[in-house]
Amino acid sequence: YVRVGSVTIKLNDDGTYMLIIGAADMGTGCDTILAQMVAEHMDCSVDDVSVFGADTDASPYDSGSYASSTTYVTGMAVQKACTQLKERLCAIAAEALECDANELSFEDGRVVREATGEEMSLVDVATKSQVSNCLAPEATAMHSSPVSPPPFMVGMAEIELDRETGVVEVLNYA
Repeated sequence: YVRVGSVTIKLNDDGTYMLIIGAADMGTGCDTILAQMVAEHMDCSVDDVSVFGADTDASPYDSGSYASSTTYVTGMAVQKACTQLKERLCAIAAEALECDANELSFEDGRVVREATGEEMSLVDVATKSQVSNCLAPEATAMHSSPVSPPPFMVGMAEIELDRETGVVEVLNYA
């Protein structure tokens, strides 16, 4: 595969998230974009997501940042990791609520048991995980693409052309 992106997302004990990526934000805004993706998928504020990237000792593998490929490829890894994390949070809550994880759903940043209305906050789920030494409230996912996503760019120039000599002068470029 040409392009690979991987992420790890963790629920902190205060109910915020830590997103660990292998991509480096080189002006593309990927840290902000990926945090926004987490916020959308996990029903939280962007302020509740901290992004840590490009630590070769700790970050999951990423084939690199260029153009907008991180948004497409690593963004898909974020979606997958968030889905896995929701499932894991429901599994942790199921143990505390003494029910099957299939009875639970992730809604508005909390785990809810549909039949009874019981719910657990993310802080309670994270605490349960730490106190019980059960499943870690984290997930790692990878996405790969056989082609590099196409970057797009538009440039416009206003020129002055001398038709007799063929000399071109660029007056304005945007």
